[in-house]
Amino acid sequence: MLGSDRKRNFEPIVRQLERYKRYGDMSGFGTERLLDEIAMNDRVSREKLRVIWQETTGSEQNFDVITGIIQDDFYIKHHEDDTLSFNSKLLKDWWKKHGLSTVE
Repeated sequence: MLGSDRKRNFEPIVRQLERYKRYGDMSGFGTERLLDEIAMNDRVSREKLRVIWQETTGSEQNFDVITGIIQDDFYIKHHEDDTLSFNSKLLKDWWKKHGLSTVE
């Protein structure tokens, strides 16, 4: 429906997480942790997510890049109050259900 130019946007999240490792070995895991936190809450402040990213990856480097990518990939959205949430309830529920996160 969107054509071949949009194919990347519908890649499975596992494949996307593998691609994020090009930003550092811990970037895939760091992205999972960010999505975990967002899945457990309706909205999470960027500052709280930045702390989680730094604790998980050992660096603040690439936080803005990764949050931008997962926003461009339609997983999350950025709100005017500088919080992030899943783009849809379906994605949030899927993230929890398929065990990719530490959320129980």
